[in-house]
Amino acid sequence: MKGLILHIIQIFYYKLSRLCFVILHGIAAPQLKIKFGVINRCHFEGKNRIGRNCKFISDSATQTRFSMGKYSWLRDNVEINLPAATNIILGQNVSIQDNVTLIGDISVGDGCIFAPSIFASSGSHYAFNFPHLSIREQDRMVLSKAFVSEPIRIDEDCWIGYNVVIVKGSHISRGCVVGSGARVSGYIPPYSVIVGNNVELKKRLHFQPPSSISSDEKDLPYFYEGFYSKNALKQKYRTFSKIGVIILKEGTYRRLVISGNSNKSNLKIVLNDKILSNGEILTNQLGYNLDTDLGISNLPEYLKDLLPNNILRIIASEDNQISISNVSLI
Repeated sequence: MKGLILHIIQIFYYKLSRLCFVILHGIAAPQLKIKFGVINRCHFEGKNRIGRNCKFISDSATQTRFSMGKYSWLRDNVEINLPAATNIILGQNVSIQDNVTLIGDISVGDGCIFAPSIFASSGSHYAFNFPHLSIREQDRMVLSKAFVSEPIRIDEDCWIGYNVVIVKGSHISRGCVVGSGARVSGYIPPYSVIVGNNVELKKRLHFQPPSSISSDEKDLPYFYEGFYSKNALKQKYRTFSKIGVIILKEGTYRRLVISGNSNKSNLKIVLNDKILSNGEILTNQLGYNLDTDLGISNLPEYLKDLLPNNILRIIASEDNQISISNVSLI
């Protein structure tokens, strides 16, 4: 009798959790399961869908975060697992197919496609720290204070095939295709096609940034982050709303010129590690004289993987649409 009462209470808890989740976030989420704690921060940008029997698991009272960009969706039986103080961030127009498991710190860029049965985790078990002890005992010893996480990053426009495993610390750069059954670790260069155990089969395209790019479609790969659009071929300008990252040819240059319009938003312009401007409005064209030493020490780690190319970050003070027509290093 006691077991039956506990079972009824558990069913009621799951249904109430799902109802509260759907009401709070205004998304379609049939048969959503929320287990073992609360995800402290959830953010949905709109027009999202969560399939049947998806599970959101958080086993800690510490801060965790799950976010889905506009038009992103999860199919059936997807597991989102957030150990202590971890974040899973999905960009815009990301599709996650059936039976995918995401654990820990994982960032997925705009426009990525996940086939079914993918496993990605920023953590691991521990078998070799104290090999005379059981793996479970080693796990308890290592993880007793905090979840040990090496974040996974998947940049924009990647296609991850069926039954792929992505291990901790992996960085899959923009435009990569990962073949079915592959195991991914470490850094994968932009537009690579990967099979097996990190074996590069070929290039989807040769990623060779020029010193000057325009809004022409041939330069789309070098509008590296933040410029994703479902209708890129119809755009006169390349637009972003928060942070735009542009990759340009390596080398030393005298001047940077940016053409476009910032719609009255103040912009912070950073080339590699050098802040060139903090508060200017782009109405037609901005130009900056360059030092010989731009530095790299404070670049985000995932951008350091793209060196020795020059890395331009344009950061808007407001969530507003910024239009870029041309960027040149002279």
